Amino acid sequence: MRRRLLLPCVLSGASLACGGFDPAGLIASGPPRGAAPVEVPEPDVSVLSLQVHIPYSTLQSAVQDRLPELLVDQEIEPNDATRVHLVIRRPMAVAFGPSDGDLKMTVPLDLQADLVLKRAAARRERMGKDPPRGATLTAGLELDLVTAYTLDADWKLVPDVTLTPRWTEPAVLAVGPLKLDITERVEEKLHEKLADTEAQIEARMAEQGDLRPRMDALWEGLATPRPLELSGQGSAPTATTLMAEPLALHATAPHAGPDGLDLDVGVTARFRVVTEVPELIELSALPAPTPPTAGGLHLSVVAETSWADLENRARGTVTELSWPLSVDGVAEAGTLEIDDLHLYPSGEHLVVGLDYRTESPVWETAGTLYLQAIPRLGDDRTVVLEDFDFSVESDDWATAPVNAELLRARVREHVRERLVLPYGDELDARMAGMNASLASYELARGGTFSGELSGITVQDVFLTDAGLGVLATFTGSGSVTLTSLGR
Repeated sequence: MRRRLLLPCVLSGASLACGGFDPAGLIASGPPRGAAPVEVPEPDVSVLSLQVHIPYSTLQSAVQDRLPELLVDQEIEPNDATRVHLVIRRPMAVAFGPSDGDLKMTVPLDLQADLVLKRAAARRERMGKDPPRGATLTAGLELDLVTAYTLDADWKLVPDVTLTPRWTEPAVLAVGPLKLDITERVEEKLHEKLADTEAQIEARMAEQGDLRPRMDALWEGLATPRPLELSGQGSAPTATTLMAEPLALHATAPHAGPDGLDLDVGVTARFRVVTEVPELIELSALPAPTPPTAGGLHLSVVAETSWADLENRARGTVTELSWPLSVDGVAEAGTLEIDDLHLYPSGEHLVVGLDYRTESPVWETAGTLYLQAIPRLGDDRTVVLEDFDFSVESDDWATAPVNAELLRARVREHVRERLVLPYGDELDARMAGMNASLASYELARGGTFSGELSGITVQDVFLTDAGLGVLATFTGSGSVTLTSLGR
């Protein structure tokens, strides 16, 4: 029959109390439960790219509507002896193309001119005959239309249209040996018409270049919380929400691309993935565009592993531990063995509760031994335990005549070495879920946000009542497409 050794005083987590065996001491009270409040720092800002694209076909319609097919139809008098009936037409549809960043089109013009000699015409008119015909016109005339755009503070594209006639061959009328150059007079008439036409084209193009409604839709769409369903490592899908706080908009100067007018816009915002949706942020008014800034997608993410999951992962590495006991100088007096493990937060400390028992011919007992540590980020995407030592509730073990100091050191060191908590798989699974969700992510009020995450930066580890959390930033690139902009 095994005897029980009477000890003067032992660890409060053991089953012995001062003076002898105390069954009531089998259950020790560990450090108080409850994590300290956690302040999650502001995430880094993200800069998303957005290309505003207006197809040439849209802009060409403005020119087509405002550049008349019949530009000039009137008579001119090059000199006292002649008059000319002048007609200038635009015979074909217009088409834009890029030219040094501006929009340019060249429109061939059809020039017709009938020369009338005034004296001959008067004589034939008295005879009841039509004025004489037969003058030939040689001329080559094209109209260059160049449009440069700027962006104003209210997100309106402001066009500056210039219409310039360009002669490829002077306008010369010939009747027999008589030659009459009417180039300057034709230009005068054409410029009178084009001055008003420029203003009309600019007004029509400005209507089609009002980006304010589109930017308002983007600004409000980003700020609308959107649900995500993400799966962590070894856990069921978690209902999470993507929160965005738009902060600024940046824009380059508008420039002509291969098939339309392009404007590169950057959207600066803070992104968070949360499990509880806070009150909606107060959305500021749409800001004026500012110069472009470099950046990418930075997504603040908390990957949390429950205490139950952590205990299941760590249990097998600790419950196989045992240590030899030495009592009253008797070596090999038995073993101290770990049966189970418990993890919970106590303020900023992670508490490790070890359910132990002794197997000994000298004394047998069981109870819970408590150690605590500060969790820190380690190498190889793990959390390690710093300042790992017995809790205040376990300090009395030092008085037990069981080779206490040596045994304490062994328990502390062996358990600390085994309790290395990995978090990398959890973050990888979270990133994979985020990439699947963000591949094509519909925004409120139209449009699509797409992102690709490729990098992970871990900032901190913290404790909550629910589990061990790791604060990380996923980095990558993101873009926004607004369907109403054609791309």
